Amino acid sequence: MVGEVGPKGDAGRKGEPGVPGPAGAKGDAGAAGAAGAKGDPGAKGDSGAPGAPGAPGATGPAGVAGTVGPAGPAGVGGDAGAAGGGLLGIIGLIVAVVALIAAGGAIMMGGRR
Repeated sequence: MVGEVGPKGDAGRKGEPGVPGPAGAKGDAGAAGAAGAKGDPGAKGDSGAPGAPGAPGATGPAGVAGTVGPAGPAGVGGDAGAAGGGLLGIIGLIVAVVALIAAGGAIMMGGRR
């Protein structure tokens, strides 16, 4: 026949640590971080190249004609002509008339005052 169960014995000593287990699987990527603060303004850029010269301006309106100046003093009388100089006298008269017309035109155009 079997006797009664005896009292419980003392706990055994602690066992040695076990062998490390295999590495765990790689975890999922973390969520994206918040945006960084706004950076400082950049330095001022260099000046641009000079622009091309502008086109010439339009011609201005013609000026008003000036007033006619007073008549000049009478010229000194010419020397007496030689006899028979009819052709030279006519040429001299033509040159004088042309000079008078040119002087009058210059005064009207304002070129001589």
